Amino acid sequence: MATSQELVKRWLDSSATNLRRAVTGWLIYGEATPPDLAQVDGLIDLRGFTPVDPHYFGSRSRDAASDARGGILTVRDRTISRVDLSGARLQNTRMENLTLENCRVDGAYLGGSAFRSSRISDSSFVRARMNGSLLSGGEDGPTIWEHVDFGLSDLRQSFATGGIFIGCNFDSVRMKGFRFNQCDVRATRFTGVMLDVLFDGRPLRNAPASQPLRDVDFSAAEFDGVDFRDCEFDGVTLPGGHRILLIDNFPPVAKRPYELASASNSQYARGFKLRWEASVKAPGRAAAVGVEFLGEYTNPELAAFSESLLRKAAEQEGAQVTYIP
Repeated sequence: MATSQELVKRWLDSSATNLRRAVTGWLIYGEATPPDLAQVDGLIDLRGFTPVDPHYFGSRSRDAASDARGGILTVRDRTISRVDLSGARLQNTRMENLTLENCRVDGAYLGGSAFRSSRISDSSFVRARMNGSLLSGGEDGPTIWEHVDFGLSDLRQSFATGGIFIGCNFDSVRMKGFRFNQCDVRATRFTGVMLDVLFDGRPLRNAPASQPLRDVDFSAAEFDGVDFRDCEFDGVTLPGGHRILLIDNFPPVAKRPYELASASNSQYARGFKLRWEASVKAPGRAAAVGVEFLGEYTNPELAAFSESLLRKAAEQEGAQVTYIP
C-alpha cells in the first residue's frame, strides 16, 4: 500500500504535469474526465492530488482570472461524485455552489477553505485538516452537510453560518473555537472533548430564524467551555458529569436571577451578576432553553448560590427546570 508521501509525490513528478493540469481543469471547469485516472474502491483515484497553480487557468473567464490573480483555487457550480481525494492538498480552496457526493476526503489538507452555498453528502472527511475554514455561508443559501463523517478531523477556529448538518458524525474532532452560527443541526453525534464551542441561535436581522437542535447526541462528549446561546432543544442528549441546569422557555426567566441577585446581600451576588450579564442582554426567542453549567464554577458556594437563584427565578415564571448531574 502506498504511503501518503508517495501518493503526493506521484502528482509532483514532472511526468505527471499534464495530468495534474487536466485534473485541475476538470475540477474547476468540468472538462472531460482525464482518461488516465485509475480507480480505488470504485472511486476515481485522486489521492494525494495537488492542483497546479491557479494562474495557469486565469484567462478562461473573468471570475477565474480574478481568483487566479489572488492564487485562489475555486471550484464553482460543479458536481463531483465518487472521487477519492484522501490526502489531497487543497488548502485555501473556495467551493461555491458545489455538489460533492459519495466522496472520500480523508486526511485532505483543506485549512482556510470556504464552502459556500454547497451540498456535501454521503462523504467522509475523517482526519481532514480543515482548521480556519468556513463550512457554510453564501448569498445563494446555506451549505448542507448530510451524512458526512468528520471523525478525528481538525476544525479548530472554523465556523459555519446558517449551515445545515443532518446525520453527521463529529467523533473526537479537534474543534476548539468552532462556531455554529444560526445553524440547523439534526440527528448528529458529537463525542470527545469539545473546547470553547459555540452554538449560537440568536436571531439575526434579515436572516431566517435558527432551527432547534434536533436529535443531537452529546452523551459521549466532554464539554469544556461549550456555550448554547438562545438555542431550542428538541431531543437533545447532554453528557453527564457537568451538573447542568436546563431551564425551558428561558427568555422570560433571564432577567429574574439578575434582579434577585441585585436584591441579595450575599457576598456571591456580585460574582453571579458578572457571569449573568450576557444572558440578560441576549435577545431571546420564546422557546429558547437556558443552559447553566454548574460544574464550571470554581467556587462551590457561588455555584450553590447561582443554582438557588435560577431555580427560584424559574419557579416565579412557571418554567420547568431539569438537572443533569
